[in-house]
Amino acid sequence: MINHRVSQGRLLFISLTLTIAFFSSNVVSAGPAPAPLEIQIDTASHVIVGRIVHVENTEISSGLQWATVTIAVEKVLKGPAINQIKSRAVCGVSENYGGSWAPRIRSKGDYGVWILGNASGYYALLPIEELEVVEKILGDIKWRKWTEPVNGLQAWAGVVDGALPVIAIRNVSENEIYFSANAIKAEAISKEGNQIRLKPNLSAPLGRLSEMIAPGVTKYFFDFGFLSEFRTADVGEYVITFSLEYQRANNQTLDHRGRPVTPWQGMLTPPSFTMQKQ
Repeated sequence: MINHRVSQGRLLFISLTLTIAFFSSNVVSAGPAPAPLEIQIDTASHVIVGRIVHVENTEISSGLQWATVTIAVEKVLKGPAINQIKSRAVCGVSENYGGSWAPRIRSKGDYGVWILGNASGYYALLPIEELEVVEKILGDIKWRKWTEPVNGLQAWAGVVDGALPVIAIRNVSENEIYFSANAIKAEAISKEGNQIRLKPNLSAPLGRLSEMIAPGVTKYFFDFGFLSEFRTADVGEYVITFSLEYQRANNQTLDHRGRPVTPWQGMLTPPSFTMQKQ
């Protein structure tokens, strides 16, 4: 069991060249909101130390100046060994840009720890001073205790970025698995034995709440506001338990495209963890 102190207010074909498209800033997403750093790292295809050495093929699209940048790889922290990565990046903003977010402009010489290549649109460039932090996260991820597989899925639960409780689902089978977030349950038990049945208001930053999970893919679910019942509970230490349980006699539904699918069925309970509510 893992112990975490959490403040109520904070719950919130291998080739030598790989081409990826990204917007990048200090842990900011290409989409409307960043995923926590630990999730970005775990779902990235590559985590590398590198520098932009070339910028080419500039064009304007929607007020943004796009270019192809070449990143020379100094060190591979995660992923296949490569010498360089070619990527599309924002390298300027035109006068008529009317977007609601301020893109980080990339240019020749930009250097640091690059987190690249997950399927969600979340990418980051961290200062080289954050290298030890990234290496520690990679080490922590390596030693996570996952459940034994049940019908192709494993589960892990815990706290990421020091403050956000999550549950992660990993497909260890050779086939796609349709997973429904309705399977996720949670509860909190105080040191005094008081039980709170929790109803997660889940966010799925890396896709829909219910969708196909491809072989080898890990999908995270979390609640930025955490669980409303827990927010009104007394201050103190709680044991948090997430579980997955989905059993239906008529186990047929439709996916987001209206196609018939058969959701995953089974039960998984990853190890509990403690949180100190302040």
